[in-house]
Amino acid sequence: MEQSPPEAVVTSFLAWLSSASLGPPRTLGTLSVVPVHAPEGAPARYRPFDAALAAGSVTITEKPQATVPTLLIENRGDLPILLLDGEEVVGGRQNRVLNTSLIVPPKTAFDLPVSCVEHGRWHESRPDFAPGETMYPALRMMKMAQVRESVEFRGTPMSDQGAVWEEIAARHRQVGSHSATGAVRDAYIQNERLLRNAEQELPCPASAVGVVALVGGRALSADLFDLPETLAHYWRRLVRSYALEAMEGNLAEPDLASAERLLRRPGRAECRAFASAGLGTDVRIRGNGVVGTGLLFEGSAVHTALFRERGDQRRQGGSIRRPSARRSYRD
Repeated sequence: MEQSPPEAVVTSFLAWLSSASLGPPRTLGTLSVVPVHAPEGAPARYRPFDAALAAGSVTITEKPQATVPTLLIENRGDLPILLLDGEEVVGGRQNRVLNTSLIVPPKTAFDLPVSCVEHGRWHESRPDFAPGETMYPALRMMKMAQVRESVEFRGTPMSDQGAVWEEIAARHRQVGSHSATGAVRDAYIQNERLLRNAEQELPCPASAVGVVALVGGRALSADLFDLPETLAHYWRRLVRSYALEAMEGNLAEPDLASAERLLRRPGRAECRAFASAGLGTDVRIRGNGVVGTGLLFEGSAVHTALFRERGDQRRQGGSIRRPSARRSYRD
């Protein structure tokens, strides 16, 4: 898929996406996950961050002069390291979240573009960072739209930090959680029983490369990978993020046509290719009711994230726990 000029990259990526097909959904309350099957990439040429951390080949730390929007990753291993958009890292002076999916080259120190997801702390809890949760879709979608604008106009994947903090505060109110430091992580911790139930009741779909998450029967977001084993590696954190999102809304049968439309929307959206901050190429997607991105590396779409964008996008949700809280949710 990585070709030149950029138009060829976009064309190849969209052709791969259009080849995707859906499997039968599984549902828990107002959350449904629909398996996505698509041509697989070559065997993995990267290692996920948490796996590299367990192997002792990577560290993430604050920079020598600590700043909110940038961390330092040192990849001492022989393989590139994959980090996902929306992946939380916990520690340092405050917890952060990755602004974009990245593949960090081997044997290198590299600046990570991040956003703060813990407003009220600026002191060291530990010198390095450990893997955390995956952020819920509404936060990822909002941040992704901001990052696209930053990439286009500044050439860097930056977010609107104030808006990120406002979204997290609103999510705490919505799910009934509280955090003394404004940490989004506390929303996950205080709803652990719900999230653990989602893990148990919605296992990773076999042989799929991705899923579309539906709330109230309608498509909310999609995460697709180059290989089924990559989806399986990230599944626990992904399904927890979908479950946290799905805490207000209508009970409804999953609408597979809505899931299908989300996968097809990029074909009529504005799609632009940019050099990634790490290895590979970013395809940024906006318009036709979708915000998204695809990270392309050595001929494969390593991670694709799509979010259904609607006119009244300030709040999104659904509910496993409180189906009596009703709202309009139309595709």
